[in-house]
Amino acid sequence: ALTASGRSRPAELPVIKEVFCAKDRATALEMAGPYLMGNYKDYAATAFVVMYPWVCNGPWDGLDMSAYWGSNANYANGLPFGNITAQTKCYYDNEPWDGIIPGRHNTSTLIPPAWEAYKFVKAKSSDSFITGWKIGYKYLEDPNPTYISDATSFRLEWVPGGPPY
Repeated sequence: ALTASGRSRPAELPVIKEVFCAKDRATALEMAGPYLMGNYKDYAATAFVVMYPWVCNGPWDGLDMSAYWGSNANYANGLPFGNITAQTKCYYDNEPWDGIIPGRHNTSTLIPPAWEAYKFVKAKSSDSFITGWKIGYKYLEDPNPTYISDATSFRLEWVPGGPPY
């Protein structure tokens, strides 16, 4: 496929151990399932998350987004945009790569051009933390995604009662 597309073999081949490719989903699960399930059978929960960048614009005259931002008390260093925060609109940019093509926005199967992918595991239901790994990313300036096969883990601690809303 590389030769046919006029591309050379990459110097480094990214690998994600939890992914297996085959002619279809059923075949992949049949062939790789017994090997992959061993990684997950003892976990209380496993999740994969794709995160997209936040985009903020404004200020917009007459716009009141204060209900979304809350009060100064919600932020350690005050509202993020000072006295124009209520007139600033921010959103999670999950627009598909080909979303600008008419008729494609709601039918596209392509993810946005910038993203980060994470794996999260709660090993035991009694654990007070989950372990996470950043397993891949693609930034706007990068032509290709990068997959991380030897990702360094991080912990997210559980706080009784949740965040201080």
